[in-house]
Amino acid sequence: MRFIGGILALALFTGALATPKVTSLSERSLPANGRLIVHGDGFGKSGTLLIGNRGAIVTRWSDSAIHGYVPHQLTPGTAEVRVTNADGRSKPVRFEIAPRQFVDGSRVLWRFQTDRWMNRQFIEVDETRRVYTSDHTGLYALSPSGDLLWFAPGSGGDLPIDSSSNGIVYSSVALSVGPEIIRAHDRDGNIIWTFTSPQPGRLFAGPNVGPDGNIYAVQEVRGGSGIGLFALSPSGNLLWSNLGDPVLGTVDGDISINEIIFSEDRLYFSIIRQRSGGSGVTYSFDLVGNQQWHTGTGDLHLPFYRFPRLDPFGRVIGARGQTGAMAINEDGSVAWQKFHPGSPNVIEMPAVDSFGNSYFHDWLGIEMWSLDPAGNTRWVTGFESNLFTIGVGISPDDQVLVHTGVEDFAAEGFIRGINPNNGAINWRLDFEPENGIHQRSNNLYPVFAHVKHLSRTGARDQTPVYVTTLFSDVNAVTHGYLYAINYR
Repeated sequence: MRFIGGILALALFTGALATPKVTSLSERSLPANGRLIVHGDGFGKSGTLLIGNRGAIVTRWSDSAIHGYVPHQLTPGTAEVRVTNADGRSKPVRFEIAPRQFVDGSRVLWRFQTDRWMNRQFIEVDETRRVYTSDHTGLYALSPSGDLLWFAPGSGGDLPIDSSSNGIVYSSVALSVGPEIIRAHDRDGNIIWTFTSPQPGRLFAGPNVGPDGNIYAVQEVRGGSGIGLFALSPSGNLLWSNLGDPVLGTVDGDISINEIIFSEDRLYFSIIRQRSGGSGVTYSFDLVGNQQWHTGTGDLHLPFYRFPRLDPFGRVIGARGQTGAMAINEDGSVAWQKFHPGSPNVIEMPAVDSFGNSYFHDWLGIEMWSLDPAGNTRWVTGFESNLFTIGVGISPDDQVLVHTGVEDFAAEGFIRGINPNNGAINWRLDFEPENGIHQRSNNLYPVFAHVKHLSRTGARDQTPVYVTTLFSDVNAVTHGYLYAINYR
């Protein structure tokens, strides 16, 4: 299975098939880049979807339905939709290419509809500002203006996507695909190598690219299977692995779906222990596989909670228990620890700016809290009734704190810009419902271009903020969105 000229090409089915017939379209008019479902019969197992005589990028193909995208090169006007396969081509169906529309021209720059939703979607923006995300069907690559460039079926899943400086994109593999667990794609979406672990088991964290160019990931260890933390060379060869102490993932219900973060010569990641009330254990390793410390029982005994971030001084920043914050030095000693001045419920993963200020938020009621590099409170906001937090990120120029949340459990989701100097809300955008079903963000934190490269490049990047969304009833609205939002 490979890609030719941006068109998903599949091995042709050799059995006898009826000539394809298009019976209906999910939409009679869509803008370029819009998602179209073509219904009919006789489509077989493969072929080509033609829209305006251009091959469309296809995400799903069955004998009676094809999911694809209107080619972004098409201009407004009348076009024809056809399906071709080894047994012939369908009669054309009239279709209208509509002008591109914006949800909110002053705030939403563009949005892209993914074919399926994902519980936890990750977003990667490479050094050319190309944007990547995934869902249950595969990995999407989009231009900075939101045009779909290619789709890699079976790649992605609810784990990180990362890229190297030479344009190689690394992703996990959907659980139903296997047996490989990591794939490397070139800039055209072709799979250039895959990694299959010598033992079965799902990924816990990663894949992420380290400062040395190697790829790091964590495979769950369960029932004697799994290799734990491991490193791959840029060509996909296994360099080393470490089962971890305590062993990485021996307790049923442990989860991660998190990224691995790096200092100059260390890496850090967390595993959430479900059997321990959802508390987290953070691990520290050097880049040749030696474990340095962990925060669980038997080592540092630290009540370090949830997923960590790094500050500019190489310290690990995160929640202390459920109601505080703390910073851990590279050697595992505690730099500072403080308790929230309000009455928080569960402190979530923070954002950290280039000065070392940290920004925490409470799962219930928000209660945004900022601390300086020494752990002193800079400001704190009051309790916001019925609001639940999702994620927070800081723009690369340190000018805007971007926060996502939801009104009540299944109500409308929102994204807002906050002044990092005092916590004041500058703007708010509510995500639009569809068919009466509310929409909310579902990625771990808002993503900016080059955030993870900032310390290496020193650049002050001026780019949109990106978030993904799903709907509160995923059976009623099965797709999601990737948004590019003006955060100014």
